[in-house]
Amino acid sequence: MATLFELWAGTNPQWEKRYEETVIDRLATYRQGANQFTNARGRDFGAGYEIFILAFFLGLYANNSKALVENSDEKKTFGVPIADWGKNKAKNRKRYDRLQRYMFAALVARTDLDLIALDRGKIALKTAAGLLRKKMEEYANWGFNWLNDQLYNDPTTFNSDRKMLEVFLRFFPKVEEPEEE
Repeated sequence: MATLFELWAGTNPQWEKRYEETVIDRLATYRQGANQFTNARGRDFGAGYEIFILAFFLGLYANNSKALVENSDEKKTFGVPIADWGKNKAKNRKRYDRLQRYMFAALVARTDLDLIALDRGKIALKTAAGLLRKKMEEYANWGFNWLNDQLYNDPTTFNSDRKMLEVFLRFFPKVEEPEEE
């Protein structure tokens, strides 16, 4: 019998098509393939799901989510289940196993899922995995929307080497240094 993690990792999350050109194509070599010129083209990411991961963490750290559009014609997947993210021997890429576990743990903590009911069989594992995937999609959707706004307001916003770090630091509370006596 599959575990909750295995069922969740076997899913292929959806995202809104409207972010394909404005965010994904701007930051990744999605559908083009990564090569030695990836960074020269101003794109730090290869696979489209890497932008999805970035968008997910932006939503998670901001603790903001946004429901996807209802119309299935306006949604898309990358065609790669979560379990296979990063799995590409031809490009000497390492699997994202640890990252998947971190995402899963965060989703279990932040999703309204009754783990006792799940353990007692009152909630099906497949239903629980669907709730986790939906929450992940909503966090990513908020992140995509935020990235879209940033790129719209300043198309060069992510061109510096430190920009992604600076983006994430925005979502952490400022820590003030204690005053010296």
